[in-house]
Amino acid sequence: MIMFARHGLVDNVQTNLFLERIERRYPHQVGKDISKGINAGRINFADKHLSMFPQDLTYGYYNLHKKHGDPRKPLDWAIVEATAITEEGHIVPGASVGATPEILQSAEKIIIEVNTRIPNLEGLHDITQSFVPPYRQPYLITHPSDRIGTTAIPIDTGENAPENEDSRAIAHHLIEFLSSEVDAGRLPKSLLPLQSGIGNVANSIIGGLADGPFDKVQVWTEVLQDTFIRFFDSGKLDFATATSIRFSPNGFDHFYANWAKYLVGVPPVTSTLVRNDRLVARTSVTVIPVVLVLIPL
Repeated sequence: MIMFARHGLVDNVQTNLFLERIERRYPHQVGKDISKGINAGRINFADKHLSMFPQDLTYGYYNLHKKHGDPRKPLDWAIVEATAITEEGHIVPGASVGATPEILQSAEKIIIEVNTRIPNLEGLHDITQSFVPPYRQPYLITHPSDRIGTTAIPIDTGENAPENEDSRAIAHHLIEFLSSEVDAGRLPKSLLPLQSGIGNVANSIIGGLADGPFDKVQVWTEVLQDTFIRFFDSGKLDFATATSIRFSPNGFDHFYANWAKYLVGVPPVTSTLVRNDRLVARTSVTVIPVVLVLIPL
């Protein structure tokens, strides 16, 4: 189910406000109040076969007149329930799937609500996605028990995302915190080994460490991004173990041109080692979460 909202309405009674903000709704409806709004002409509605709606969404039929944002993304925002987020950043849904894979595929920004009241349902689902021509795939199902997909919904996790003002502000607060822990004697000047994650916040944190007061820092993480080059070149990063190196094209050019300089300090290892809880505990790795949780007040 997708609803397109009107903007600039004055708050009213919560239920009425919710209904008044709906401009368009697809592909079906079962509520009496929303049915009244549709029949009165306040809400535009189009009925659509449920198997065709996700495909039409990815084709762009519902954003033909969208003039803002990414033209490849029909939706501005998507809100999704998850019971877990995998190591790859994929979403394990709750008890229903519906058009969730295509909705997430079509959204510029995603809000994930992790439901901790139910168990992690990883392994329950059989997730497939819609592809636009000429990349459409057959559904090779001959029995109800056949499984042809994955157990979680893949999303773009923003790997190698550039820094921005917000991510730099978050990094500044974290570096202030680490500095206070060093001043209090709870952390050494070199800190404990760091695991930074991926995305623009992680990029900003590593970039901030390159300009920070810490020396001989060691890293045990999944992915090395562009700011690790600056961190190495600052002389403050002593060693970085990772399972993958994902620089930008310019970053790789610099990396390859100075290969001998980085040879000793950057050994790629398997993800089995990087994610091993016993090794993380033994080496006292400080894990820096980069998932931003919004808690309504």
